[in-house]
Amino acid sequence: MKIVFTLILSIIIALGTSSSTWAFDFVLDENHAVLKDIEKLVNKNWKNLKELQENEEWLEGQLKLQYFGTIYQKGWHGPKVQRNIYPAINGQFLVVDSVTLNAPVLEQMAYIGANFLFKTLVPVLQGAPIEERKFSKVTTVDSYEQAITLNHMKVNELPMTRAKLNQLKDGEQVNTILMTGFASRMNLIWLEFLDVVIPVLDRFGPKAKFKVMKALDITIEKAAQDIALITIKNLNERSKGLGLGLSVFLDEVIDLPISIGINGSAGYSPIVFNYKNKESKINELVYKVDLSTKEGLDAYLSFLAQDFSKLQDLEEKRNQSVDLYIQKEGDIKNSEFNWGLNLLLWKSGARYIKEDGKYTTTFNNGDAYHYDIIEHKKITDHKGFSGKENRSFEVKAIVPTNEDAISSFSLELSYTYSDEIATGRELNNEAQFLFERYLDNGMRIDFDKKKKYGKVQIHSSLMFSTKAISEIMNVDDLIYGNQSP
Repeated sequence: MKIVFTLILSIIIALGTSSSTWAFDFVLDENHAVLKDIEKLVNKNWKNLKELQENEEWLEGQLKLQYFGTIYQKGWHGPKVQRNIYPAINGQFLVVDSVTLNAPVLEQMAYIGANFLFKTLVPVLQGAPIEERKFSKVTTVDSYEQAITLNHMKVNELPMTRAKLNQLKDGEQVNTILMTGFASRMNLIWLEFLDVVIPVLDRFGPKAKFKVMKALDITIEKAAQDIALITIKNLNERSKGLGLGLSVFLDEVIDLPISIGINGSAGYSPIVFNYKNKESKINELVYKVDLSTKEGLDAYLSFLAQDFSKLQDLEEKRNQSVDLYIQKEGDIKNSEFNWGLNLLLWKSGARYIKEDGKYTTTFNNGDAYHYDIIEHKKITDHKGFSGKENRSFEVKAIVPTNEDAISSFSLELSYTYSDEIATGRELNNEAQFLFERYLDNGMRIDFDKKKKYGKVQIHSSLMFSTKAISEIMNVDDLIYGNQSP
């Protein structure tokens, strides 16, 4: 019987892996037809955005709210498209369009089927590969109206030629990320040991999780006419954790679960608790390439064919067409605890994240800067009869470790709140929260407690430089320094 199951398992995996994997292993400059196929596939998911952009009532509401973050997204197992809008400097706005391609549906079904069969042989262990490719485009515009009416990105218009690069605006970026890896989960206890039988819901108990992932992150930015900034980032990531949960859908097998409703979840789980640690290593190179020269254009086209050697060779020869502008290395440690409760009509969850990164950035003149980035973040998510609420509070410090760079220390506090059905009472609570943390920027607002304000978003951030912190401490010394305890 085990031999039969093994044969069936092999056939299912073969069917999945032999299905279309164009989303993960193609060379950009040799597969224009593939990019056109991808564009046809994702274009239907952008259709609703185009309809909204033609809807005057929707446009009027968006212009009134000027909502930041995700204003449109569509897609689940198929291609996922998304538009985010963020405030930029000088009153401008950043528009970030993205297209995410997962493994083909047949392949995903093969892994799920394989896990069902594998469970009969090794009941405690399940797992699946990680495959994802993401395309994105970042555009700067002058007004919020331009941000919401901007035409969506087209995958088949990536700058694969000198002419297409020059069609971009100065500062405009396109990005693609290829992620591969493997995630597994091991059950530590079964309900069978406790003589408890719950039909269907039979995956409750503590679980150990492990994930290994590699990512190649490539960004092309038009710096000026015929000048491209190419960023090549390699990321190696390993995470492990323990969780306690009751799950119904097998998507939790593929992804290390996070609290329900936070950053999305394909599966359904009425209760989940997790703790995980993640270690990452990054190596990032930023090249400045002059496409007006034969050598620079040749290196650019070779780079699009996933051959980075010509960029490296020209840079080592000090050829003026290619300059290694910045090199960045980092080791990051991340820990997270999260929980989620999902009762369909009511759900709530939270994430508590700590991250400590040690980085070295080297510029083309040989100057090297060593620094730590320390982040603490709390994210909460609630959805019930009072609407959907999201909160994020983050503290971030950049601490230089060069002996001659102590003066560049900085500290940033940021808070974001959004509510689909906000009341005056809730907004007054948020105003008090900001006031107590000096994040109200001197603009305390009192809301009518009995009024319903509808969809609301609040964002506040405060940054302190070393000089500002020193001056604040000096003021405290002047006020309290001469007083006896």
